[in-house]
Amino acid sequence: MLLANDINVKPDIVSNYFDNPDDIKTMIAGIRTALSIGRTKAMQAFDSKLSNITYTECNDYEYDSDAYWKCASRIMTSSLFHYSGTCKMGAKEDPTAVVNPKLKIFI
Repeated sequence: MLLANDINVKPDIVSNYFDNPDDIKTMIAGIRTALSIGRTKAMQAFDSKLSNITYTECNDYEYDSDAYWKCASRIMTSSLFHYSGTCKMGAKEDPTAVVNPKLKIFI
């Protein structure tokens, strides 16, 4: 989010990962599904193994519990994409507006 129409003011980037409680439930379900697939006969033919990396930030949780995966997901999630967003359109008198109705940037 742009905080001002000043190019010297850094934007505030808030990714909102897991902002909705259902998001983390979906992530844990995906982890459980991936682990289950890794244990199938087909994957075992390729000697599939879980890279048992533990995160010290999650030491308070039993390994492989939902609480552990919630913690690990929160510390390891990132984006592979470039940040982008929108900016507010408005009148030049509006201190939070960045562009005018013709998309010209206020300087």
